[in-house]
Amino acid sequence: MKKLTSKTVPPNIRILKYPDITIAKNYPTVGPTGKKKMNVNGLACSIEMYFGVDVLTRNNELIPIQWKGFEEKEKKYQGEIADKNYVQETFRKKLRKTEVTEIEDLNKLLNGIFNAYK
Repeated sequence: MKKLTSKTVPPNIRILKYPDITIAKNYPTVGPTGKKKMNVNGLACSIEMYFGVDVLTRNNELIPIQWKGFEEKEKKYQGEIADKNYVQETFRKKLRKTEVTEIEDLNKLLNGIFNAYK
């Protein structure tokens, strides 16, 4: 985001940060320091993190964030959900149900995007 905010963009483009969500404040991660719970808001919250705790859970445990490459300029690791394909497929199954619940975080994300253009 720091790189993008210094750029001139057309008026039909918005630079937005995904909103912080409660589940990401104390989320399991795996990386160079081993297994650790931490606040991943603003660091590793891809859209999958907004699909609901039911989608992010497998075998009664949250699927961890896997820290990947180190961003030298930011002095931070980049991370993503460890089993993204599983999470995405579980979300597709959730959407096929007649009544979908637990999408408050996704609504928060989408409303942020839609409201950026008001």
